[in-house]
Order: sequence, then structure tokens, then C-alpha cells
Amino acid sequence: PQLGDVTGVANVSALSGGARAVSKIVGHTNGKLRTMFALTSANELFGWGSNTNGQLGLGNIITYKEPTFITNGVYDVVVGGSGNNTTAAVLLSDGLYTAGYNEFGVCGTGVSTLNYLNFTKVLLPNNIGRGDIKQFKLNNVGMQSDLGQSAHTLQILLTSGKLLTCGYDSARFSVLGVDAVPQSIYYPSEIKL
Repeated sequence: PQLGDVTGVANVSALSGGARAVSKIVGHTNGKLRTMFALTSANELFGWGSNTNGQLGLGNIITYKEPTFITNGVYDVVVGGSGNNTTAAVLLSDGLYTAGYNEFGVCGTGVSTLNYLNFTKVLLPNNIGRGDIKQFKLNNVGMQSDLGQSAHTLQILLTSGKLLTCGYDSARFSVLGVDAVPQSIYYPSEIKL
């Protein structure tokens, strides 16, 4: 499943006018590019700013200068990146979704598509749903371009206490928490403590 089809949906500038109560705001910057999300108390998600990897989940890579409606029914949102590569994750009633940079599996969809331009459902094991997810986070360690070393991962903490991870680790940072060869995990896998 994919979200973010904004065909026929106009930009909504009501956020700045105070017509909607904002409950959470998150953003990512790499020094030049900035991506922002606002979650309203009515569980509406808006995004704006840089969209070079499709991380806004709007089906394109256009930069948005004003808050733009993305979807309803969002319970939480996180965004993170490594260098110019940015990924976002949202929690909906039927599970966790990701959009943006995915070259090494950080979106947790089971494949290595370079970018997801729409929010796409993460492949969680055993029918894990929204009520089973306690916390999720995008962890990123910057790239050392001369050495080609970076890490871009998604961690998911379940209410059962289990910890899942997916994404890429150049092996220098060991942030995946599993011995992955190659150093990419394309769907969330359990970290054994």
C-alpha cells in the first residue's frame, strides 16, 4: 500500500493561520536541505521543504515552500537522514510506513528501491500493528566520503520489549545490532540482546 496521492488536493496554508492545532513538529537538516513535518491534534500530517528523495511522501521530488497536506490518520512521525539522503516514517492505524531514501533497505520494505516517493508499508513480522509499536526511530551516522562509510537505519521498539532493525551499516559503526553480510537488511529483523 502507498499513501500520499495528492491529486486534486491544494496546499493548505491554514497551519500558519492557526486553524489547526499542531501537536508535533519534526525536521531534518543536513546543513543545506531541510525537510519539516507537522502533525495536528486531528492526526493530519503536513510536510514542506526539501523533498529530494521523495521523503514527503507526495509522489514526487518537488520542494514545497508551504505546509502541504499529506494524509490523515497519522499517530506519529519521524524523519532522519545521512548526508543528502533523507527518509521519513509515519505510524498509521494499520502499521508503519516509510518514504524517501531506501537504497540499502532503510525503508524496511524488503527491496532496495533507491527512493520511495509515496509512503509504503514496512514489512513487519507476524502481523505487528500500530498497537504493538512503542517507539520507532531513524538513526543516521554521517558519511565520510573519502572512506565511503555511513549508516542509515530504522529501529522499531515493540511493546513486547523486542527491538527490530533494518537499513545499512558500512560495518565501521555497527549500529544495525546484527551481524549482517552484506551490511544491509531490507526488512526489520530482531536484535537479540
